[in-house]
Formats: sequence, C-alpha cells, structure tokens
Amino acid sequence: MKKFVYITFLLPLLITASVQAQSAKQYLKTGEDFAKANNYEDAIVQFTKAIELEPDNEKAYI
Repeated sequence: MKKFVYITFLLPLLITASVQAQSAKQYLKTGEDFAKANNYEDAIVQFTKAIELEPDNEKAYI
C-alpha cells in the first residue's frame, strides 16, 4: 500500500521534470537554429528560456 502511495505522488513529479527538460532542449535547439540564421536577438531569447529551465546546462550558455 505504501508503494502505491509513493508512486502516486512521485510519478507526477517525475513527469513534470521530464517535460521541463524536454522543453529546455527544444529552446536550445530553436536558439541554435536562430543563431545559424544570424538572428541573434531571437537566439538569445531562446537560450535564456533554456537557462531558466535548466541552469546547469552548459550548452545554453554558448
């Protein structure tokens, strides 16, 4: 019974963390695409959003 209660409360937390990580990766990819197109202002916006979601992601600081 305890395992069921733990899983019930932990599963939403794990799903939320996964969605945030995926979003950070999407922002990073979009930022890279903007930078390749010499659209640096929009690239900075995307990288900033990625950093807000994953401050430890080194790639977002490039």
